[in-house]
This record gives sequence, C-alpha cells and structure tokens, in this order.
Amino acid sequence: MTLSSDPTPAPTVNETRARQGSRGRHVLLILLASTALALAAMGGVWALRTFVEPAAGSSQEQTSGETFNAPAPPPPTPPSQ
Repeated sequence: MTLSSDPTPAPTVNETRARQGSRGRHVLLILLASTALALAAMGGVWALRTFVEPAAGSSQEQTSGETFNAPAPPPPTPPSQ
C-alpha cells in the first residue's frame, strides 16, 4: 500500500552513497566553529576553576586552611630478627 498518488518511483541510490553525509565548505565551518566553542568552554571552566579552588599545596590553601593538631607518631621500632 502506498500513501502517495504519484506513480513515478523515487530515485534509487546505492548503499554507500546513501550513508554519506553532505560535504562542502559549510560542513567545515560548522566543524571549526564547534571546535572553537568547545575550546572556549574548556578554557572558561579552567579559568573559573583556578579562581574558585586553589591548587593543592598553594600558599593560599596553607594560610587559610584549618590546622589539625595530631599527636606525634611513635618512634620507629627496630625490626625483629
């Protein structure tokens, strides 16, 4: 059963050609623009992260962090033979 009243069949395309996407300058521009946006987003996240969370061991973390007063570890015991 066909839904179209047009008796002419649609053009036949082989499998390889049917699977191919379009090519051209517009596809390249979309690829470049999406890559640039991805790089800008990654750079923005990286920049915000450096302002929000200081790196481990940085001077800001050492001065603003709370101190933890743990007892001194016991002296090492000589190995038993």
